[in-house]
Amino acid sequence: MQRKAIKTPVSVIYHSAGRVNYRLKEGRYFFSDIKKEGILLCDSGKLKLGRIRKTSHAKGKQIAQEDFKQWFKSTRNFYGAYESELQKQYNKEATFLLLQAAERFYSAVLLVFTGSKGKRHNIEKLGQQASGCDPAFLKVFPRATKEQDEIFKLLKKAYIDARYKKDYGITKKQLE
Repeated sequence: MQRKAIKTPVSVIYHSAGRVNYRLKEGRYFFSDIKKEGILLCDSGKLKLGRIRKTSHAKGKQIAQEDFKQWFKSTRNFYGAYESELQKQYNKEATFLLLQAAERFYSAVLLVFTGSKGKRHNIEKLGQQASGCDPAFLKVFPRATKEQDEIFKLLKKAYIDARYKKDYGITKKQLE
């Protein structure tokens, strides 16, 4: 018997149906995305997922404030770690941490203004999404010159390359 290779890795996240329904009722993005985009694998017919409900303005504001607090704190932590690694001249590590800070910043913006943050690690696409909230986000990483564009591409590649490729290189000046 020939086995087929799994092309899409699978990871299981477990939540009870009650918790999922409670979070759907609250309008939380992660659970709404699951209901909208998920694929039903097994259905006993005993439980049903609740409706995705629009939240009240007050509840939406509360969720946005909680999301901002969580994600912006994470942004600050990664940016602080970036500065520390840069000071020690650990440029590869600093680059990855800067990338993580940028991703979290964009996630904070998207969650606050759209209620969803997507599932990407591509800061170019995250920046484009955030620019839908405010076009000024397109200027976060300037790319008007060839040098700026090359530096941006180095940062973008850091998600994999800075962690795993021996020959990945970026200078302190480029990082600054």
